Amino acid sequence: MNYQPSGHDFVVENPEAKTFFVNREVFVSDEVFEREKRAIFDRCWVYVGHASELKNPGDFKTRPVAGRPIIFCRDREGTVRALINCCRHRGALVCREREGNARQFYCMYHGWTYHPNGRLKSVPGEDAYGAPLDRDEMGLVPVPRLEQYRDFYFANFDRDAVDLETYLAGAKGYIDIVVDQSPTGKMQMAELHAQFRRQRHAAEGRAAADPRLRPGFGQRPSHHRQSELSRPAGGEVDLGLRRRRQGRHRRHA
Repeated sequence: MNYQPSGHDFVVENPEAKTFFVNREVFVSDEVFEREKRAIFDRCWVYVGHASELKNPGDFKTRPVAGRPIIFCRDREGTVRALINCCRHRGALVCREREGNARQFYCMYHGWTYHPNGRLKSVPGEDAYGAPLDRDEMGLVPVPRLEQYRDFYFANFDRDAVDLETYLAGAKGYIDIVVDQSPTGKMQMAELHAQFRRQRHAAEGRAAADPRLRPGFGQRPSHHRQSELSRPAGGEVDLGLRRRRQGRHRRHA
């Protein structure tokens, strides 16, 4: 088959011929990647973490979610929160550890401290800032939407997005089965991940056995993007919400 797409054709699908081609630019173009992040990850529900990771008040985990540095934590009242890991003064990280238990989050540059619920706690030399600081208004910014299903917490950066229950309509049954089968009655992430791996390997095995399901010329597997949750923490954070160097997707030869 002679495949010669134009320079602007990213996807060429022919249902009658049962062909599906993807232009290489989809995997290497910075412009396409930025559009993908804005159109997908800024508008859909993205997994943040499980309640079992935060067993005690003050427990926290830091991780990137949809390209943003997030503090996934349980405050002193027991409420689970997802806060942007960014000081309201000059934009520095206020929590540099991957996980732990904290009575407060402290910015190392100018000493601003925050309660685990995100509220501003104290500011050294506050009189020098002029008018008194509003502790509520100057606290850590929470993600626009944070909702949970069966203790799985998801964030959404679109305030007008559909609710999580509706979004998970096709997946809730599967989650329920795995959670309810857990001996402790609580879902363990390793168990769910193992289920996903077994399902994926089974699908790959069927594809290998059936020539009609194999990738055609110019195709790439759908898992070419690196998972946000698998990216390493630490390093410089671009507060303009651009991706970090170590989090860039793999470029295909």
